[in-house]
Amino acid sequence: MNNEEKILSILETLVTKVDTIETKVNNLEVELSETKKEVADTKHRIIAMEQNTNEKFNALFDGYKLLYDISGEIRSDVAKLRAGQDKQELQIKWLDAEKRI
Repeated sequence: MNNEEKILSILETLVTKVDTIETKVNNLEVELSETKKEVADTKHRIIAMEQNTNEKFNALFDGYKLLYDISGEIRSDVAKLRAGQDKQELQIKWLDAEKRI
């Protein structure tokens, strides 16, 4: 094999390797593009989940506040009923005492 044939053989090998590298780079570019799309899709899903979670959290907080307000009203009503009950008990005792006299 003379020098010219050796050079041609080396060039053919180089061309083959460059073609292989180009193919691999192209595949990597496609994979990178797909990965970017997947990341963007995942980001949108996370944002949607966060919004949904925030809405549910706000609804739970509103429900808790409503229950707290209602329980305060119930406590107030119970206190009024107890005061009325105490007054009625005093009136009954007074009437019982008058009956004995």
